[in-house]
Amino acid sequence: MLLKRISLITCVLAFVIPTQLHAQEKTYFWDFGDGSTSTEASPNHTYTKPGIYTVSLTETVSDNLSYGKQYEINAITPVIESLNLIAPNDIHKGEKVRASIELNSEYDLALNYEWTLPNDLQLSGQQVEFTFEEAGKHTIHVAALFKGKHVFEQPYGIEVLAEIETQPKAISNPTENNANKESSSSGGAMYWLLIILGLLKIKRITNA
Repeated sequence: MLLKRISLITCVLAFVIPTQLHAQEKTYFWDFGDGSTSTEASPNHTYTKPGIYTVSLTETVSDNLSYGKQYEINAITPVIESLNLIAPNDIHKGEKVRASIELNSEYDLALNYEWTLPNDLQLSGQQVEFTFEEAGKHTIHVAALFKGKHVFEQPYGIEVLAEIETQPKAISNPTENNANKESSSSGGAMYWLLIILGLLKIKRITNA
């Protein structure tokens, strides 16, 4: 991972040094915040690990006159390719939604996440739960933080469908059920009565 050349920072610092001192002999000391240093005027430096680094430059004009400047280098954002939103394909109004963020990077970064949802609802964490109160198109913003500093942010468009209509359950009528039971019961008794009468008739005919 090759970050921006430190020489760009040198140019910014040289701009604030009084012009009458430019002709004097100067020495430089760079501290890149990762244990590496340099005494060049415009060095190049490559960070081998992602992080937030503080770069310090001390420019000395004489034994009694020096200037110092510090810069913060973000070596996290360049290695984040994307943040993927994991959520259901169909999201309905009034339905609880569970969503999560998947980091797409070659590095295992210790990131925290902040979610901004409609109605300025704020949530934090890699996995969250929320509910949309209105159908239609909505936008979710997810910000990635490294040690409390915002290093990446990505918006997501969400289409929220209308609330699912549930069919009411059929309520049985106790009176009607009892009538059906009685009808079924009486029908069964009548069936056996007819069989008995038929047998009696057959017996009489036989005796005759």
